[in-house]
Amino acid sequence: LANNQNSDILFAMGYNALTIQNLTFDGNNKNNTYTVDGASLVLTAGHLPNTEMRSGVVVSNVKFENMFDAGLYLCYAAGGREFGAQVSNDVFLNGSSGSVGIELDTTTNTLVSNVLIEGTSYGIYTDGPNINNITQNAVLDNVTEQNVYDNLIQYTHYVTFNNLRMYYNNIVDNYNSYMPAVTLNNGTNIILNNIYISQSGVKSGGVVTEGIEADSGSEVTLNNPNITAQSLPIISYTNSSISIMGGKIRSINDSGSVISIDLYAYDGNITANTVAVSGGVYCY
Repeated sequence: LANNQNSDILFAMGYNALTIQNLTFDGNNKNNTYTVDGASLVLTAGHLPNTEMRSGVVVSNVKFENMFDAGLYLCYAAGGREFGAQVSNDVFLNGSSGSVGIELDTTTNTLVSNVLIEGTSYGIYTDGPNINNITQNAVLDNVTEQNVYDNLIQYTHYVTFNNLRMYYNNIVDNYNSYMPAVTLNNGTNIILNNIYISQSGVKSGGVVTEGIEADSGSEVTLNNPNITAQSLPIISYTNSSISIMGGKIRSINDSGSVISIDLYAYDGNITANTVAVSGGVYCY
């Protein structure tokens, strides 16, 4: 992207077949310091005639880098939503503060597989305008993230993450003060299989760093997790429910800000079976 464009590179609307393959999109975020609403390196919107859907997008072997806002944004806009998107073997690198690798907005039957996201504020961001317009039936396989502050999953039903791996190495986060690796909100219902989170060496201005946080009536199932967080690896807030089967959960290096707690329930529920923990359990 040339200097001072502050816009998308590719904006596609209302299609039934779209392939984006073997390309590099460079957002030049040092010289593009703001965007119009919804701008991203690749943005999709709109719908086909007589339907609320568009379909057939394939994004494969693409490098997205230096984005100010989002890398790939499958958007609910102009009256339409994405159906059946396939995103695979892609790389998302070096976003500005507040940036997103992949944003799924009110999508249906999405497959994301074998992607690397590094150096963005959010890795995966799923959203919808309200509880009736949600991202649903998505599968995310083999997503690896390095120095990504959060995955924000909200207004999302029947979504499965397989082998989400998150690594942090001595990063300083001044954007999200609490910095959960995964935040679930607004009635979200998801399954996390074999999730791996390592927050060793994270610095966050002295505030609490977290592993997985469920809030506002969300439901999450964790199968065989391996989570190391500097404090509060698992948190269940208001009317939320977390079910854990197997795996290993531990808190380390909480900098004296809180006691060492692995499972924390505050007006929420946590059920754990055959889980290895190193710290305590707190229920309120």
